[in-house]
Amino acid sequence: MARTDKSVWLQQGYSLFAAHGCSGLKVEVLARIVGKSKSSFYHHFSDVEAFITLLLKMHNQRAAEMAEQLDAIAGGNGILDQVLISFSVDLLFHRQLRVNRHVPEYQQCIAEVMAIIEPPFVQLLSDILDLSDSKPAVRSLFSFCVDHFLLKITATDFSSDWINQYYQDVSHLVKKLRSIPSGAF
Repeated sequence: MARTDKSVWLQQGYSLFAAHGCSGLKVEVLARIVGKSKSSFYHHFSDVEAFITLLLKMHNQRAAEMAEQLDAIAGGNGILDQVLISFSVDLLFHRQLRVNRHVPEYQQCIAEVMAIIEPPFVQLLSDILDLSDSKPAVRSLFSFCVDHFLLKITATDFSSDWINQYYQDVSHLVKKLRSIPSGAF
């Protein structure tokens, strides 16, 4: 039973962090959401910092799950917007990490997560945008898109339509960049 209680705290804390960042992660609020006392929190976790450390580990695990699904898409078994929507809380969690990347533990988690998800994403972008001959450029595009994407997403407008529009915007940008003559800058 204690293990289940602990996972409920972690799940709700993960969602709360995704919505409000670390500043919104208050034990009183979390206890109210979980329906337990504050002392129950401290029974499972020594303090908020230890709790956040577990949330960051959870985020890495979720990134590995996302990478698996992205690999499946590359194999023709899925649709990117559906995968992104199924990981919407995780993307919003990652957004909070990026916004607060001045915190060393968050910066470390960002680096670990990016190492996990970059390879399948770069492969997908290469395939989708027909850029398989330019992996370094695709990595740069991915890096730019991650930051831009995370700045734009919100819980209220994160949908298939929004994701597809974002993809069209990126695709349009790539087409425009391809039309610029070499040495024009």
